[in-house]
Amino acid sequence: MQVFKLCGKIMWKNRFVLILYLAMFLMMALITAAAFYGSGQSTGYAAEKTDIAFFAEEDTPLVEGLRAALAENVNFVDVKDTDAARADALYFRDVSYILRVPKGFTAAFLAGEDPKLEKTSVSGSIAGAYVEAKLSRWLQTADLYVKTGAVTDQAQLVQRIAADMQNTAAVTLTQKDKTSADQQPYLAYYFNFLSYILTAVLISVIAVILQVFNNRDLRRRTFCSPMTQRSYNAQFLLAITAFSIGVWAVMVLGGAIFDRGEFFTPATAFLALNAFVFMLTVTALAFLIGNLTSSREAVGAMANVCALGPSFLGGVFVPQRFLSAGVLAASRFTPTYWYVKATNLVTSANDLKSADLTPYYGAMGVVACFGAAFLALGLVAGKRRRTAE
Repeated sequence: MQVFKLCGKIMWKNRFVLILYLAMFLMMALITAAAFYGSGQSTGYAAEKTDIAFFAEEDTPLVEGLRAALAENVNFVDVKDTDAARADALYFRDVSYILRVPKGFTAAFLAGEDPKLEKTSVSGSIAGAYVEAKLSRWLQTADLYVKTGAVTDQAQLVQRIAADMQNTAAVTLTQKDKTSADQQPYLAYYFNFLSYILTAVLISVIAVILQVFNNRDLRRRTFCSPMTQRSYNAQFLLAITAFSIGVWAVMVLGGAIFDRGEFFTPATAFLALNAFVFMLTVTALAFLIGNLTSSREAVGAMANVCALGPSFLGGVFVPQRFLSAGVLAASRFTPTYWYVKATNLVTSANDLKSADLTPYYGAMGVVACFGAAFLALGLVAGKRRRTAE
């Protein structure tokens, strides 16, 4: 077991670097999953009052009624009544809306005319649009009473308008099911992102270890010994698989840090199994890359390409439902696509006991086939390299 022990010694010698590497990627996975998951979780609503400046050039019950109606949704800010002061208040966002009631407004309004209010707001302000909507509703209600002649007294008119303004439609904000197509659960985000982490970490570490064994002098001494190529490959594959299992275990259990309640569910077992098969496939891919490359720089480049490329195409960074048909067609030639598909099948199932998991096992089987192909190519590449030397 000389090869197995040597692999262990190399990993142990670089244990602090490996631990730091894993910790960094684990935090990246947790933060990314929490960010994506939290972006769609807000179901509450709280009205906020808008800051406005209100100027009235006459004091009548109608104007006071308008002011009282607006006070339910706005904060009145004292602003000096000069052109410069009003402009500064809007520019520095001290207020979002300025309303002026001109002199003679009440008399003209009660006479059935259409007097204009002086209104100024911050361009494109949502708060200003909200004030405008409330103001328009109040004026339209008052105009209806005036033109029908139902009310002539200002105080009574204000009371009628206030009563009508209290009639609102009931709105209920319902939280979407976490397994809906629009909102995936935390586990989906975490385990999907895990494919990127496993690919980046395992290729970077395993391929570099293989670079040590591919040193020409070391390989010549190794194959001058009684050790056969089969024994050499078996020991090396056993060592890197043991390392990969350790990385897989750390990353899977690390998902419980942010959401223990959702993590310890039956779905996690299926997701962990899917991640385990994907881990074995990436291990075989790292073995292949290590036998094809001859420098650490090349390994780093391959790790980035193999981790980032399929992640963008396969639905890790962008959900598969948002990808075009052409991108999805290309991504089907990567194990990441099938891994993400299997993950989504599990997390979107309302009841795993009654769900048809045949597509899940099928997707996972495709990932395993990729792994078998990578392993076979890696063995061939290693043999060709030994023969060439």
